[in-house]
Amino acid sequence: MREQIHSNYLVQHVTLQAPASQNALRSLGATFLTKAGGAADDGSARAAATVAAIVRREANVLGYADAFTLTFWASIVGLLLIATVTRAPSGPLAK
Repeated sequence: MREQIHSNYLVQHVTLQAPASQNALRSLGATFLTKAGGAADDGSARAAATVAAIVRREANVLGYADAFTLTFWASIVGLLLIATVTRAPSGPLAK
């Protein structure tokens, strides 16, 4: 779930109008074009797929970071609750 939220946030900044996106697509497209030796459309398509994979990977990393943060805070709350536990009162079987 969090991966989708982070993916949405990241994709908002990866647009064709953004200069960083244009530079990344241009350089990746040129790299794929020279290595593969195929058509220009193939290089552009592979560049777009690579950028999409990078965004997906980073969204997953952010999602895992959120899960670890949640686990950290849950353990802190658990430790605080354990710290407030007192000794149980003596029952009828205690002598």
